[in-house]
Amino acid sequence: MKQFFKNFSALRFVKNGNNKTITVEEFESKHKEAGIAHYNDSIYFAGISDEGMTFVTRMSFRNKKLNENWLKIHIPGEGIWGFENRGMIEGEGFEQGKLKYTCEKPGKNWRIQFEGQVFQEKKYYQISLDLKWKSKQPLINFEKTGVSADQIAFQIASREWNYNIVKQLNDLRRKHYEQAGEIKGVITWKRKKHKVEMKGIRTHSFGLNSWKDWERHFWFTGLLDDGRILHNGIVDYYLVNDLKSGFVSRDEKLITLVKTPDFSQLNFKEDSSSDFSYKVRERGGETEKIVLIKMLEFFPFVMDEVYSIRQAKARFTYDGVKGLGIIEMGLALKKPIR
Repeated sequence: MKQFFKNFSALRFVKNGNNKTITVEEFESKHKEAGIAHYNDSIYFAGISDEGMTFVTRMSFRNKKLNENWLKIHIPGEGIWGFENRGMIEGEGFEQGKLKYTCEKPGKNWRIQFEGQVFQEKKYYQISLDLKWKSKQPLINFEKTGVSADQIAFQIASREWNYNIVKQLNDLRRKHYEQAGEIKGVITWKRKKHKVEMKGIRTHSFGLNSWKDWERHFWFTGLLDDGRILHNGIVDYYLVNDLKSGFVSRDEKLITLVKTPDFSQLNFKEDSSSDFSYKVRERGGETEKIVLIKMLEFFPFVMDEVYSIRQAKARFTYDGVKGLGIIEMGLALKKPIR
């Protein structure tokens, strides 16, 4: 009887966390919940080009901890330049210091701006970015793909419940969406203006988040040359593990991947840098399809001194079709106690 109650309670909790309808305007807004210790609003953009510049930038807004931000850019022939600076002053909307993201039309248009110094070891130079994000693709809400509420609830109910369990149940209510698009504009580097056109990926999530609760994760989103978007993700938290998401989409059509890799198939290591492949299967499909990934320039980050993240630009093929994307691998610097 006790186990039945836990099963029922866990399932109701997970489903109740995802039953609120949110408009596009609400999704695209900055979310602040004063007084909630681990509340976090995180927004991210990546601009990817095959031979030219590639950049990643993120900022998050937190309570009772310093905000997070980064900007890293690969400049062909000059390597990786950028910064992480948790001391920048928060402005209106999505703004920290001179790093600013402006929503010009919800779900469609954004502007990315920065003017200041970027670093490479002890060297630094001035850079400015004035970039426009444009997309005709829908926002992909991750509540509609990946593991089911029943799978999450089963893992929760199988564990001994304590304060940490209750706390991390709330973490699972975090909202997350992604979108593909294109980025155009001007990057001024060493006083020379460079017109850029890039494939774009962006994400936005808000809710509770504490990096010390993460054990490891893998995230890959790629843009295929035929216009499709491919995504695979897997996360291990202290509370639940093997949380997977996967889909292939084009315009409004989204096909869930019912078979995706686990960590053992990814040859997952802290310093992974080799090419790798894995197999997936689309819902309704009878055959498996191969994903081949070649990691290129790397962008490393450390979150709250407890969690290491490495992003990389990636060339890839899916079922023989080429594409460009961003891959991210994260590992706890100190393994959580299960």
